[in-house]
Amino acid sequence: MKSLILILKLIFLVCIIVLSFYLRKFLKFHFNSKYREVKYGETSNVEENKNIFQKFKLPKYLRMEYTENKLEKCGNPLHLTAMSYWFLKTLIAVGLFFSSMQIHLLGKSYSANIVTSILFAILGFYIVDIVNYFNNKDDINKIRLDLADVYDLINLQTMAGVNIGHALVEAYTVCKNKRLKKSLIKLAAKINLSKNIERALEDFNNEYNMPEIETFVATIKECVDTGAYEETIDDQSSSLKTVNALYVERQTEKIDMYMLLIDMLMFIGILAVVFFVVASNLMQSTNGIFK
Repeated sequence: MKSLILILKLIFLVCIIVLSFYLRKFLKFHFNSKYREVKYGETSNVEENKNIFQKFKLPKYLRMEYTENKLEKCGNPLHLTAMSYWFLKTLIAVGLFFSSMQIHLLGKSYSANIVTSILFAILGFYIVDIVNYFNNKDDINKIRLDLADVYDLINLQTMAGVNIGHALVEAYTVCKNKRLKKSLIKLAAKINLSKNIERALEDFNNEYNMPEIETFVATIKECVDTGAYEETIDDQSSSLKTVNALYVERQTEKIDMYMLLIDMLMFIGILAVVFFVVASNLMQSTNGIFK
């Protein structure tokens, strides 16, 4: 009977996951303002909806514009819209709350289960933010490594007499990080279409919350204004390479530490097995002697 209940709970959990996936898809394609503008041309309705939301004077962190900006700056690895972001957070929190209430982790004490369920619900509410945070942290380290190569490419091309605008258009070719590569491709497209480098750089900067990107944008703008390319770009490239060298060194130390920890765990495991075998034999021998 208990196994049957467990199977039913697992089926229920799978159904919730499938349902949430299709609901997210529905919300993404039917309530995303950009999608509706492209497909249906509902620009007037979008503006009316924005005015309606503005009348409520919601707190800053609950506004859709703030949420969209936050998702964009953290890389949005789950590809969520502002609406689906809040829906998914709420769904996970409610799901974990009721699941933990059903499981009875702390026995049959109702008050203890309520407290535990609330804690799980709070944790579930922030799971999406935790995923975004660690993904963004990993991206920042990889982007920093790629930016040094971008500086070098721009420096080489400007030294060869290529216009800095054309150098920026080719910058994505040296990037390994998909997020930065995508942003640089968008930057190249905007430069080609509008010929406005400063505006394109501002849009590029708005996609990140990262000091190195702000420095990169400020450096390119300074180069465009002053015409002094080589020295300015070379200085930024050198300082960034120094930071990257420290990061690579820390990562190497972490890998060495993890390898040492794995070796120690393996050694302790082997000792435990040997001790268990020896102890078992001794116990059997002792029992045989006293018999």
